Amino acid sequence: MFQQVSVADHFLSRLREVGVDEVFGVPGDFSLAFMDVLEASPDISWIGCASELGAAYAADGYARARGLGVLCTTFGVGELSAACATAGAVAEDVAVLHVVVTPPTAAWRSKACVHHTFADGDLDRFGRVAAALGTLVFDIGFDEPCDAIDRAVRHWAGRRESVYVRVPQDVLSAAVPEASAVLGAPTPQNDDPDVDDLLSAYLAAHPRATAVVGHLALRHNLRGAIDQLAQRNVPLAALPNGKGIVDETVPSYLGVYNGKLSRAGVNARVEAPTGRVLVGCVLADTTTGGFSHDFPEDSTLVVGRSSVTWAGRVLEAEIGVVVRRLAALWPGLPAPPPSKAPTELPTAVLVGDGPLTINSMWSSTAAIMPTHTRLFAETGTSYFGALDIAFPADTVFECAAVWAAIGHALPAAIGASIGDRTRQVLAVVGDGAAQVTANELGLLHRYRSNAIFVVVDNGGYTIERVIRGARASYNDVSSWDWPMVARTIGGGSTVTTSAVSTVIEYAIALEAAFSDPDRAHVIVVRTSPMDAPPTLAAVASAIRARAEAVCR
Repeated sequence: MFQQVSVADHFLSRLREVGVDEVFGVPGDFSLAFMDVLEASPDISWIGCASELGAAYAADGYARARGLGVLCTTFGVGELSAACATAGAVAEDVAVLHVVVTPPTAAWRSKACVHHTFADGDLDRFGRVAAALGTLVFDIGFDEPCDAIDRAVRHWAGRRESVYVRVPQDVLSAAVPEASAVLGAPTPQNDDPDVDDLLSAYLAAHPRATAVVGHLALRHNLRGAIDQLAQRNVPLAALPNGKGIVDETVPSYLGVYNGKLSRAGVNARVEAPTGRVLVGCVLADTTTGGFSHDFPEDSTLVVGRSSVTWAGRVLEAEIGVVVRRLAALWPGLPAPPPSKAPTELPTAVLVGDGPLTINSMWSSTAAIMPTHTRLFAETGTSYFGALDIAFPADTVFECAAVWAAIGHALPAAIGASIGDRTRQVLAVVGDGAAQVTANELGLLHRYRSNAIFVVVDNGGYTIERVIRGARASYNDVSSWDWPMVARTIGGGSTVTTSAVSTVIEYAIALEAAFSDPDRAHVIVVRTSPMDAPPTLAAVASAIRARAEAVCR
């Protein structure tokens, strides 16, 4: 006879089965009974955050590092507080499972005017919000709750997609037989058998095509297949949010393709008649130089999340299947000449002991950052600055170029550092973005994160200043004493702080941080409010031109 466990115990056992060790969130009265079960679990730890928004971003970062992340909030107010971040996980293809513990089933049946609602009896409203934000909604009730949980976890873990699981507090406490079988794999997608024929036909027609790599290749763990293409000397470029997936030290790497804002030579090669294969690319305005790309349909093979397309023909197939088949079928090409490629970025060097600028900060970062680093760049100046440097081998670049909501990088970096302690995490964050989620600095000491934070203190939103309102007060933010903030919120001897204003001071601080992986580090760099990286200046010019054209 099977032993009896609670639905909550079954849920946690399934999370542990797919490799989750931590759950992020903020407790609420509806979820407290679930918190008690989690508290007693020997296998899964609770990471208590300062806000639901920060918790959702931390779960996002954890999922980027581990493949899967879990967020738990209370009903209504908790989930809506997290909604910006959970929507961002959908937009950025990050697999976050959001557990929402709701009022008991009796309240649903009677449409009770419980708190955290609009007092109108509509308890379903927030689930409709989650569905509208793109997450697949799973409802767990008394009718076969374990089967429903298994379907949700199987979809989330197998498809690597964000899901929303809604479960009443009394259902979580119900007794069920202990699971006797493992979760099992999701039903495989019915991949079209003609995929190989389509790929072979394209490669026969375009044997010297360029592979352009986007962020979906990272989400679906396809770096190995991309390395195979590099070994075959296939010309490789990356979209801005795909930077780092291609080893930038290989001879066939061309550089970042960003539409007409690309460096000399990259644009011409990617848009050449020889063709291009888009590997997991999302062609947003922030990844194509404001939609300035030119990809003729007849010479463009598109490998998406669940399909492959060429010349009007669309076949269903999972991205991993297609990319691995591409790596096997793509014929080897002669090695490119050893001469310096026109797209090569300047060699990373420390550029003297002058005042620190955005350019010298990023150049110094490239010179000091070791291999095997996970680099987070916050939306804004930081993201565009990262595009202007060459990465060391085995750099994982994390950004949110599609969703582009500020506040992501700080808690996401902490979540990633908890999820994968084998890879050093560096996050570069502007002061305006850092103020959105700075309360999560408390996680550094409490959960022994060893992340390194570079806070760019430039007095406001530089990205907005270079687009419009260079001296406008709406682009200013309150001045914070960042070393004091980090010491006060981060706390403890496990967090170091420093403030620097010259290149040498920055180099010393960053080298010391990378040499001390047992602690977290916060380095505050002060730059001019209008100090912007070259790529951002070019993007801002394009945005201004479009805005002026629209307003004429």
